[in-house]
Amino acid sequence: MRVKGKTPEIGDSVFVAPNASLIGDVKLGDLSSVWYGAIIRGDVNKVKIGSKTNIQDRAIVHVAKDPKPMGTEIGDMVSIGHRATIHAAIIEDKAIIGMGATVLDGCVVQTNSYVAPGAMLLPNTIVKSGELWAGSPAKLVRKLNEEEKEKIVSSAEDYLLIAEAHLFETTKNYERQEFDKIKRKLLEARTVWFQEWTKTVGLAEEQSELQARMDMEQRRRHWGG
Repeated sequence: MRVKGKTPEIGDSVFVAPNASLIGDVKLGDLSSVWYGAIIRGDVNKVKIGSKTNIQDRAIVHVAKDPKPMGTEIGDMVSIGHRATIHAAIIEDKAIIGMGATVLDGCVVQTNSYVAPGAMLLPNTIVKSGELWAGSPAKLVRKLNEEEKEKIVSSAEDYLLIAEAHLFETTKNYERQEFDKIKRKLLEARTVWFQEWTKTVGLAEEQSELQARMDMEQRRRHWGG
């Protein structure tokens, strides 16, 4: 949504859920995703999000105007968990902000770090590279091991694959949606005999038969039969 002359800039192959909100001065990098109910609001300052980063369901990313203007920057391959809040903070590459966590003004979460679910980082907290923080207010728990650092990357990669499927489904046009409805209906209506027959004739014949039945169904709908 355009605000104060600023319109969100969205990179290539980005999934933005139909009910997510991108507002104002927001820049979203390639292959990132913004999930259902999430809000990214760059109305009084700018929000910059890198590539291959996921902003999960109902998360909120905002900026600050008073007492000091501060934007929000989120790096590459970052996972922002469900219902997490990022407010005028910096999240560097390859980090996880857990579900329901809050990161307040002036905080910096460095690369390869993990803020646990439900944690609250008080203003101007610095989470150094490779650290795990938890609690409210959040405190340093320990250093992450190598396996945990690898999971930060794999989490972002998992969301890449999931986002691709959601992007495909949500960008279908009306005709394709109707086509898929008919296809599901016909598949459900198949007889036991036909199911046994397709086991012997193979996939190509099955697809040809299915297409023919779909064409007949579409003609019936068109002529009201």
